[in-house]
Amino acid sequence: MKVPALIAAAMALCNSAQAAPLSERDFQQLMQAAVAASAKTAQPDTQTICVQRELESPLKFSRAAMEATHVSGVPGMPVVHLSQAQDAAVEKAFESALTAKATVDARTTLSFLTPQFMLYSSASRVPNRCAIDHRWASGSTNHAISITLTRPVFVDGYAFVDEATDCPGLCGSGWLRIFEKQGSRWKQIAVRNLFVS
Repeated sequence: MKVPALIAAAMALCNSAQAAPLSERDFQQLMQAAVAASAKTAQPDTQTICVQRELESPLKFSRAAMEATHVSGVPGMPVVHLSQAQDAAVEKAFESALTAKATVDARTTLSFLTPQFMLYSSASRVPNRCAIDHRWASGSTNHAISITLTRPVFVDGYAFVDEATDCPGLCGSGWLRIFEKQGSRWKQIAVRNLFVS
């Protein structure tokens, strides 16, 4: 076997190892971390945090934001600041996350969240507690937000999850959340704003 063929075989082996899915426990912990990160940015008077059970297409909101602004790389401004070297590594991984080099988790639904969150299905009637009132001067006492997440994308040890949050009034935002596994747990290391309405 020639050297280029050996290299190609080694790369194929690495790619197949990289494509191995997360365990169910690991996947749930990553998605719990994504939901918990979203909850930290909720308004103080938020009483109910609803999370859509179905996961959207990978990096759906990132792609849309990039197309809308015609900007390459990670859109928005960093909220969690990284070192210059780590920021460059995340930027490079994000570029790869938008290509076929990335690994996308096959799961399309969330099966479990801790009791502080309300999991609902978009395929059925939205529970009253999760209905968002978009009137500007709402007198509603039901202060709820609704969170939609995308399937995670993995590149170079990073996991990328887009999030869209819907909230009362003329309120909504999109975020790209970037996670890294530290020890046995996924932790958010950076977040970028994609849109605000």
